[in-house]
Amino acid sequence: MFQEDTTNYDELSSDFKGQLNRMSKTKRPTVVLRKGKLAAAVLGPSDYRIFLEACERRDVLNAIEQGRREFAAGGGRTVDEFERRIRSLVKKREATSKSLAPTPAQNSSRRKTRRA
Repeated sequence: MFQEDTTNYDELSSDFKGQLNRMSKTKRPTVVLRKGKLAAAVLGPSDYRIFLEACERRDVLNAIEQGRREFAAGGGRTVDEFERRIRSLVKKREATSKSLAPTPAQNSSRRKTRRA
């Protein structure tokens, strides 16, 4: 069963660092409520990657289904068009994955902070 923690907007804004530390320890996402309604969900890096992969699978399945409909209607794409689309999806995923990795400058600043 999926577990999550819940906090409200005021608690999150007043103790953001504490909330992030708790998420790091529990490895559970946090649901943020504002006026009793869902305002946001805060995910850790691994959960976020899982979310991105699920979105990518959904996009691929939607593209396959669209292709089936087009083919059934007598349309479709050429192999070249298909390859361009797949390459585009792969590049998009690679760009997203790279944006989640710390840059060398971030790693350097983390090391300096730890030594101080």
